[in-house]
Amino acid sequence: MDQVIEGPLLRSLGEAGLGADRLSSHGVAYIIKQRAALAGFDPTMFSGHSLRAGFATSAAQAGVEAWTIMKQTGHRSETTLRRYIPEGELFSVNALTGVL
Repeated sequence: MDQVIEGPLLRSLGEAGLGADRLSSHGVAYIIKQRAALAGFDPTMFSGHSLRAGFATSAAQAGVEAWTIMKQTGHRSETTLRRYIPEGELFSVNALTGVL
């Protein structure tokens, strides 16, 4: 097995084995779609972006502050970050929560 000593940690992978180039966004998308299909999901519904959105939503549900999530995801605007989170907070943070 090839061992990474220097250079990019996440590398391209082909028939010849581990490449010297870094793993591209297309490579990540390919892996995500392939794994989604193997798990029985429609691969067209998934992308590398799914990982980022899922992380932001899960972190928000766990009560992590927005600025901490932004530091990890690279978002520059809390407004943009909040577009990921509303669906994840649909049932955990709503007006009815204060009534019960």
